[in-house]
Amino acid sequence: CCFGCCGSCWPRYGMGARVHAKRQARFTEMLKDYERAAMEASARGDEGPAPTVFFAQWNVDHPEPDWVELIREEDRAEAAGRAS
Repeated sequence: CCFGCCGSCWPRYGMGARVHAKRQARFTEMLKDYERAAMEASARGDEGPAPTVFFAQWNVDHPEPDWVELIREEDRAEAAGRAS
């Protein structure tokens, strides 16, 4: 998988598909931040950020959560909301 799921997105149903969707959204956010940084540098007349350095720093600044636990917490909150 190009989103770095390391196989947890297969098969594409159930929890694997939900983890994949969260990772895909995170990856898209990182790309948008890179594009924004590159456009800002270009507007200043500077050279854009090196992609590998930018992405490495972005991952440090935005640590990846335990997606399975996050999804389970969301499910519990949704179930509690329905129960009340």
